[in-house]
Amino acid sequence: MEKEFDALKIPEEKKVRFATYMLEGEAELWWWSIKHMHDVNMCWQKFEELFLGKYFSPTAGALKGDEFPTLRQGSMTVS
Repeated sequence: MEKEFDALKIPEEKKVRFATYMLEGEAELWWWSIKHMHDVNMCWQKFEELFLGKYFSPTAGALKGDEFPTLRQGSMTVS
């Protein structure tokens, strides 16, 4: 997201709003639950901490790593 923030000159106070606008599916539902438990005007650092903790934790990384050998694109496999 930092690349998009820089390219679009998104100010610090609008980063969370911009990032959450881009969320879809389960991540969007996660955000709806978070914003009702936390300050909706949270800073980017807090949002990033919560988001990365949820979706890029060591456990999440291990689960994605387990999926890698079974990935397919058309008739081709990754491994």
